[in-house]
Amino acid sequence: MDTDPHLYESFLPRYLNKKGLHRSEWGWNLAELQHFLLTATHKAHFKPQIFIIDALDECDESEPRDVVSLLETLSINATNAAFLGES
Repeated sequence: MDTDPHLYESFLPRYLNKKGLHRSEWGWNLAELQHFLLTATHKAHFKPQIFIIDALDECDESEPRDVVSLLETLSINATNAAFLGES
């Protein structure tokens, strides 16, 4: 995110809000990250990104499927955006 200021500016308030609400140890849930990524990728200024996903083997059985589904949706959205941008 540090190479995309728009993405960073969109993410930082969410991070700070969550950190302020849960002053102890906390983590993101998949629904929050899905919403953020899907919203961010629909913005016109969104640039190609590389996502590094770790520890899927430590998740419940359904969670890796949800992550793969999200990545598929992001890929489709990126392809559609590239196609629409060429016309």
